[in-house]
Amino acid sequence: MIEIEICGSHLASDDHTGISGAPPATGTAVPPAPLLRHLVVEPGVAGAEPSAAPTPAGPALAAAVAASLDGRTAHVIEVRAAAASGPPVVLLHGLGGLAEEILAPLMPLAARHRLLALDRPGYGSSAPQPADELAPDRQADWVAAVLERLGVGPAIVVAHSFGASVALWLVRSHPERVAGLVLLAPFCRPTQPASKPLLRLATMPAIGRPVRWAIPQVAPWLAGRVLASSFAPDPVPPHMLRLPFAVAVQPPAVLAMAAELRGFNPAMERFAAAARPIDCRTVVIWGGRDRVTPWPHHGAWLMPQLGWGSAVELPAVGHMIQHLRPDVVAGAVAEVAASCGRLGRLMHRVRRAAGRVVRSTSRHIRSQARTGSTCQMRSQ
Repeated sequence: MIEIEICGSHLASDDHTGISGAPPATGTAVPPAPLLRHLVVEPGVAGAEPSAAPTPAGPALAAAVAASLDGRTAHVIEVRAAAASGPPVVLLHGLGGLAEEILAPLMPLAARHRLLALDRPGYGSSAPQPADELAPDRQADWVAAVLERLGVGPAIVVAHSFGASVALWLVRSHPERVAGLVLLAPFCRPTQPASKPLLRLATMPAIGRPVRWAIPQVAPWLAGRVLASSFAPDPVPPHMLRLPFAVAVQPPAVLAMAAELRGFNPAMERFAAAARPIDCRTVVIWGGRDRVTPWPHHGAWLMPQLGWGSAVELPAVGHMIQHLRPDVVAGAVAEVAASCGRLGRLMHRVRRAAGRVVRSTSRHIRSQARTGSTCQMRSQ
């Protein structure tokens, strides 16, 4: 069964209030409100196609797609223009984010690409998953299932912060779904867990339920401080003050945050233990003033995992790169898209073969030098 409903997105709706609970000041910059097409495909209806929806004025149609996987809804916001000819782009938000949060600043990508932003499990309108299925490797399986259900792939995956760990596992476990990666301020290296007392309280058996109920009630009043910490040292863009904070910290999202953090270190230790570089074009963008995922810690672990990767530093930028420098993100997507073509793949194979020849020659020269030294010592 397919249901079509036209409605507004969380971020763009005029009914939502700002962080203080009051409407934003006149003149606040808010991303344009797209029309969203809700598609509900019931389990067992393989290959069901959405009906054509009216295209609003403008270059792209935004559609909220709710694909049912084993009875659990996966919520995806899709934006595409009729003239888009590039590979699809999938957006994965970070810890505490939403599909519309990462989508808002990157909407211009829809002029060239089919653009899909996912609410990860438990966030936004996506149904929660069991706690043991929320580690990055298991979430990668979930993302792959969503993309398969929607007939998407191979796609360029743009992932922010914690979402980068899911993207890395996606290309490791489901390479057929990934054409390339753009990782923004990636949180990927096994890390000593930070103290999060509120999150711990929210997951305790006795008092967790009332705490989880209370968090969304006070979220609008705490959001300013949380956003300031996430964006530091950069200012918070006005459109972020329109994010539906009660939705971002709804009880399933709080449980998802706790579960995915618990499963993070073991999953990324398994990833590194495979000792097999990822062989797809990857661009990593990091902020020199990022206080959340400092590059010296995460970059030193990440770059050796990439067989075809490069890093771009933004010296004066903090953690929220997609909001602060969306132009750089768009440039990285274009670079990865160019590499996805036949010529790009051929050049990569040539570079990889040349690298093997150089490494083999170097090993041979070192071996010959050691052999010569040994013979000289014996003759003496």
